[in-house]
Order: sequence, then structure tokens, then C-alpha cells
Amino acid sequence: MSIKVLYIITRLDRGGSAEAVLQWAEVFHKRGYQTAIVTGKTVHPHCDLIDYSRRAGVEIITVNSLLRELNPWQDLKSLLSLCKIIRKTKPQIVHTNTSKAGFLGRLAAWLCKTPVIIHTTHGHIFYGYYGKLKTAIFIILEKLAAWVTDTITELTNLGVEDHIRLKIAPREKFAVVRAGVDLEKYAHPAKSPNTIKQELNLPPDKIIIGWIGRFDAVKNPLLLVQAAVLLKDQHNLHFLMAGDGELFEQAKQLASEMKVEDKFTFPGFRSDVPDLLSVMDIYCLTSLNEGMGRSILEAQAAGAAVIAADVGGVPEIVENHITGILFPSGDYRQLAEFITHLSHNPILRKKLTETAKNRLFAFSLQKTIEDIDNLYQKLLSLKFD
Repeated sequence: MSIKVLYIITRLDRGGSAEAVLQWAEVFHKRGYQTAIVTGKTVHPHCDLIDYSRRAGVEIITVNSLLRELNPWQDLKSLLSLCKIIRKTKPQIVHTNTSKAGFLGRLAAWLCKTPVIIHTTHGHIFYGYYGKLKTAIFIILEKLAAWVTDTITELTNLGVEDHIRLKIAPREKFAVVRAGVDLEKYAHPAKSPNTIKQELNLPPDKIIIGWIGRFDAVKNPLLLVQAAVLLKDQHNLHFLMAGDGELFEQAKQLASEMKVEDKFTFPGFRSDVPDLLSVMDIYCLTSLNEGMGRSILEAQAAGAAVIAADVGGVPEIVENHITGILFPSGDYRQLAEFITHLSHNPILRKKLTETAKNRLFAFSLQKTIEDIDNLYQKLLSLKFD
């Protein structure tokens, strides 16, 4: 009899956590597991979920009351719905993902006596996301949920240390499992760089400074615009910022007010991320917090040199001045200096990208799947042997 795994995630909106869960469910289904995904209300899905479900053979169950925000009544409804789903599907493993689904999903799995309960954080919410009160509430909830969890997987060792420092759980409850990237997809994009440059009307003879992500506060996109203001006289640079979100129009407005709009291209949300990365000479990550920085790995696989904010688990995948360059979070002047330095030093850019590519296997999707499979088998053997 095949093993049933039920993945629970707060939402399947665009982002690294949704992409990871969709990949895992599909790959483990192909490996003979019975997999299904429970998700909360999804507004901007990572992909066509109906098409994905049909193609991958993975059922997607929606619980509309499962919301990202704290809401006692809706959270109670979500808990009851999750219990009902778990009792009906009877999985051997419940694998929760992200904070809200992580707490409610683990509580439901424990109430339903699920044999194995695993939680993946996909980063952490201990700074950069919420105010002090809400952050304190989430820390308390994480501590409570850890009691009923067999293993908590973190993206980096730095993430594990953060959890231990806050006394979320003892060290033996943690395992490091990277959110692996399909390296081939980014190393061999569908379209040529020249084609993408023509489609987006990018200048063919300039160094492209890139940024891709959600235009929201924690991703801090305005920082790159502020850095560009200091670089307005460097005519060899052009900035490409792709994505959407609440700060999208504000970023465009700031570029206009600072009279650098001619240096920017804002294409909005694009699903062809590998193609976009292929035209970027330098990729910038400006976040206030990152569990790991999945987009960094994608950029490195595509051959871009990386400049990244020194936050969260980022220093574990960007070895400073060896596989990329780190700058203090929020320091747009330092970011501008490093952009200048790399833009005038093609030999250094090439050295950084080549060194990064040589170390990417540790962050590959293949390695992640093997690590998760080994974890599943280990925990099942402890429960049933």
C-alpha cells in the first residue's frame, strides 16, 4: 500500500513556498506516494491549479476560511475543516508549510492522531514582517505547535539557530532541507536573451541590473530605486524590476519623481522568470528578511552575478565576495557602490557566477527531494517498526 502524504499550506499564491509544495507533491506522486494539497484562499495562484492537478495527478482541496491573517472565528472553522479532511483521507504523513497552516495543520493532525507530523517553515516571521505584538504571538504559537511535531525542517542552518535561540524547540527536532531549485530550467531558458530584450525593449548594449519578486514591504523594492538615483549618471546601466504587489505603482512613481524612469523597465508580473534572468548581468535581492533567498539560486543558475542583503539565511548561500556580494540590509548607498563595482568589473562578475554555479547542486531540487524522501522513510520507520 502506498504512503499517503497530505501537504497543507496557507495559500498557493505566487512565491517560493507555493512552488516548492507543488513540486514536492508532483514528484512524490510520481515516486508512488499518494499526495494531496490543502490550501487556503488563493488570490494570485502560482500556476493554473486545475491544469496542475490534472497533469500532476495531485488533488487540491481548498479551505476558504484558512487565511493568512489572525482571525479567531475563521481559524476555528479552518481547524474543524482540516480535521474533517484528515479524518477522511487518513494520511500517514501530514506535512505543513508556512506559519498559519503550520499551526492549524499540525494541531489538526495531532487531534486526528496522524502518525507523522512534519512542518517546513519556508523562512521565518521573527522580524521584517509584523509588529512586535503579532510577532510575539506567532512565536508562542510556534512553540506550542512544536510540541506535536516530529520534525521541523528549516531552509538553512542559520534558520535553525534562530529557532533554537528563541527556544521554539530543542535542536533534535530540526532538520535542514533546502528549498531546491530546478537548475536546468534556469540554466536553459526557453527564449534567447536577445529575444527577451527585444520583447521588453531593453537597451542591447547596457548592463542589466535585475530584481524579481513581490512588490511588498518585506521585499523592500524601493531600495533599488533609491540606489539607482545615485547611479543616474552611469549611462551604461539599465534596471529591470519584474513582479507585482502593493508597492508596484509606488516604485514606478518614485523612479519618475527622482527622474530616473528612463533607466527602468517595469514589465509587471511575468511567468517566464528563467527568460528574464537570462538577460540580467547583476541580480539584486533587497529584502528585509529571507528564509533562504530562492531567487538568488535561480539567478546564479541563470548566470547572473548576485548582490544580496545580508539577512536571514542569505549568508548561507551567498559566500561574501566568493559566490556573490552581501550588503547591509536597507543601505542603498552600499548597494549602489557594489552595483558600480561589479558593473565595471566583468572579470569579477564571471568569477562570482562560475564559483556559484559550481556549488549549486547542494541547492538543487533533486537533492531536496532525496532529503525529504529520506526524512519520510526515517520517521515512518520510527513509528511503525
